[in-house]
Amino acid sequence: MIDGLRHRPSARWRSPTFCMVRADLRNFPSLIANSSVMSTIGDAPLADDELVQHAIAGDREAFLSIYQRHHDGIFRFARAMTGSTATAEDVAQEVFLLFLRELQRFDPARGSLATYLFAIARNVCRHRLRKEQRFVSLDRPEDRASSGSDPVASMVAAETVTRVRLFIRALPSRYREVLILCDLQGLSYLEAARILNAPVGTVRSRLHRARQRLGERLAATGEHLQAGTKVTS
Repeated sequence: MIDGLRHRPSARWRSPTFCMVRADLRNFPSLIANSSVMSTIGDAPLADDELVQHAIAGDREAFLSIYQRHHDGIFRFARAMTGSTATAEDVAQEVFLLFLRELQRFDPARGSLATYLFAIARNVCRHRLRKEQRFVSLDRPEDRASSGSDPVASMVAAETVTRVRLFIRALPSRYREVLILCDLQGLSYLEAARILNAPVGTVRSRLHRARQRLGERLAATGEHLQAGTKVTS
């Protein structure tokens, strides 16, 4: 469990540098397009823990590189959990701001940075859903449907994806989050266990039950996913 993430930031990150990074997160696409983000030294990519150390030392570009590397995965997780693109973007920004305030809490010996960030995202999503006391409206996928040669097939696929998203979001949170982490995000049982603060055996059993419930719902409606159909994109 990742807790205590709302403590006061260190003096270094209460500085103008922190304020600049926080502002950058609100306009990140244009920032990336107009600046060189530090993700390598020479030709060698910096590892996540190296970037974190640079960020702890006050390096704004190092933190923005972390954001660039991990934002999409956190956003997809949040979108699958909440069903809303707008809410997912808000969640992603909150995740990185919480991480920024407590950079020194990350310990690479306890797991990867991605695992650490997913744990924060899980807590933020659960808080948002409890606060709203309802699910936010699910985005419709028409604009993201394939523009292939068969528009009817594309429409059918889009509607299938919509139903699958609805079925996933209707699962109890303990099943929904493990399904998203393992099946949609492709994380291992061990990585999911670290994020959920649960034994690997619990992750396995929850995932089995989640797949079973989802399969039952799909079978009841006569739906099935074709190979290659993406639920979260």
